[in-house]
Amino acid sequence: MPQPASLKTSAGALRIDEKFTIALTGHSEVRLDLAAERFLTQLHRQTALLLAKPTHDAAKATLMVHADHASKEVQELGEDESYSLEVTPSGAKLSAANPLACFAACKLFFSWSK
Repeated sequence: MPQPASLKTSAGALRIDEKFTIALTGHSEVRLDLAAERFLTQLHRQTALLLAKPTHDAAKATLMVHADHASKEVQELGEDESYSLEVTPSGAKLSAANPLACFAACKLFFSWSK
């Protein structure tokens, strides 16, 4: 997995508890829905918390995942995988050009949540 181009850390932590929820906004597709479900399954295995399924309502989400548009059906060389991930004590927002970039960012988010 590529390393982030830049990283800025600050004090504080995002608490992951039984209220943790994911909202998917912007472009919607089955691959992204399934990736969010896999992420929650991994988080459940690590924490034993019973977590709600991903939603499309960002109002109360702990982690909001936003994809601007579709990615290619089959990944191509040079496809945009850039994303922005902002984590604060009150929540996290992942913004990406497409679902492909969201997949990479979710892997990074999960590795930091351990």
